[in-house]
Amino acid sequence: MRPGGFADQLSQAFHLLDSARQYWWAFFALPVLEMMLSLMFGTLPCTVPAIVWLRFDAILALGVASTVYCSGQTLTPVYQKLRQDPMGAVQRWQAAETDDLQQKFEHLLPGIRAETYQAGGMAVVGCAALLLLGTFWAVVGMMELLGVLVLGCSPATGFVFLCFVALRLGTVIAVLAALHRLREDGAFDSCGGGHAQHIDGPAPA
Repeated sequence: MRPGGFADQLSQAFHLLDSARQYWWAFFALPVLEMMLSLMFGTLPCTVPAIVWLRFDAILALGVASTVYCSGQTLTPVYQKLRQDPMGAVQRWQAAETDDLQQKFEHLLPGIRAETYQAGGMAVVGCAALLLLGTFWAVVGMMELLGVLVLGCSPATGFVFLCFVALRLGTVIAVLAALHRLREDGAFDSCGGGHAQHIDGPAPA
């Protein structure tokens, strides 16, 4: 297996997933904290609707956390089977002589029904849509942050607003960086056929 191949990417993904599963509570704790702080500081003076931004951002973050949790629960059998034999899964995927994604997924992990992939895929699509909305919301937050700096706001509200706008912006940057890294490594190309170059074939006799 060549470094940077699909199996190497799976190994990196497993490491990230293990960390996410260990600290899953943080995905819910942060938006709950954000909502609580927005309620606490809602009566303080502020010239821009920073509190409204914080409350919607908390709801958005809870939505992302919920879809991630649901997709994780749905795709747990897939994760376990991939964890047991990632190399074999890569070989079965690349050996499947069909362009039908449903058949390729069924060939990828025998015993996993197509409905599992479909349900998990719907949750992933929902999460992606919320992340896209979060990108737009980060831009709105940056504009309101300029308003806070120019027009003024209570110090406590301004500080909390700054922290969560930075967190939202950091999330967007991290997602974009991860997508760019996957694209550079050819992970998206692996979804198509004819990528046996990632696996070194047997040496010619």
